[in-house]
Amino acid sequence: MNFLILSLIMIIIGALIGGVTNLLAIRMLFRPYTAKYFGKWKVPFTPGLIPKRQNELANQLGRLVTNYLVTTASIQSKLRDPIYQEQLEKFLRRNWDEMNEQKLTLHQFINKTGFSLTEDQIAQSLERSLEKRLTTLYQRNKNNQIEQYISKDFDEQAVQLIPQIRMRLLKNIEQYIQSTDGKHQLSQFADRFLREKGFLGRMVVQYLGEKRISEKLLPSILQVLQSGELEETVDRLLTKEWQQIKKYDIEAIQEKVFPGFDEKQIAQKVVEAIDVNKQINRPLSDILDPYADRIEKTVIPQIAQQTIGFLATRLPSMMKHLNLAGLVENEVKNFEIKKLEGMLIEITKRELKMITYLGALLGGAIGFFQAILVSIIG
Repeated sequence: MNFLILSLIMIIIGALIGGVTNLLAIRMLFRPYTAKYFGKWKVPFTPGLIPKRQNELANQLGRLVTNYLVTTASIQSKLRDPIYQEQLEKFLRRNWDEMNEQKLTLHQFINKTGFSLTEDQIAQSLERSLEKRLTTLYQRNKNNQIEQYISKDFDEQAVQLIPQIRMRLLKNIEQYIQSTDGKHQLSQFADRFLREKGFLGRMVVQYLGEKRISEKLLPSILQVLQSGELEETVDRLLTKEWQQIKKYDIEAIQEKVFPGFDEKQIAQKVVEAIDVNKQINRPLSDILDPYADRIEKTVIPQIAQQTIGFLATRLPSMMKHLNLAGLVENEVKNFEIKKLEGMLIEITKRELKMITYLGALLGGAIGFFQAILVSIIG
């Protein structure tokens, strides 16, 4: 046989075998989708490679995603990127501006969030919440001493005020006993005191009279009130009393100063003072207008920063509950092989054709060398 014809036949046969083999191998990645049987005998290589290993592939992809692609550390790193905080701040400012433009009332804002509440329900809810908060605060702190809530600066200022309090106290006493009412009270006190001392005391009263007695006592009393010794004594007493007050617990103060303390009544009074019905029908922009500058410059950046910080801190727990690996695994397991095949072939169409052509090229080359070998041997 002519060498040229032999070579051509061998090349064509080799190319067909190589190309078809590669094409078949590519198709066998996905097909058949299910196992095929002749009676009870299972046809080899069925189902295709990917359908057969779909569960294992799903498991490996789930682990790959969570361990290497979408990790907690990588998401935390992205969250802490300043650009995300800037975007969140822009979002919050945009919503703040929209709220101001729309003139939403507090009532409308609450209803917009999905809570359909009447004015009375809002007032009652606020009252219950305030009562609960007051009760919790009181029960939690009632056994704590007052000094736990007094700063060092406040304590020092209180001690420094003691001389002023003493001066005011003694001055008031001095003014009172020099007044008409004070002199009268002093006379009555002296008369009662002397009469209780028996016959001699009554003689003194009859001899001098109430008025003369008070006139005799008044200079001495004033001298005592103006003495340095009394000032020091009063200062010591006031200092001692202040130290004792600091040792009182909240419950003791409540019983002494607010014996009728009732959290429910206080909550009612606060809600009445607030006038909830009026406040909830005011535009939010009017309520917050005094704080608008602070909200834009301080509050919004703080909310953005704290939100991102909260998400970054809670991310490990969130990822654990989300179970991203299980989610990916389930999705891959339930993904239709036919759709996956179509998607991959569409993406790699050019490369798969080149693989088929490469098989044909190699098969043709092998056929050519076979033709040479046959010619030499034959």
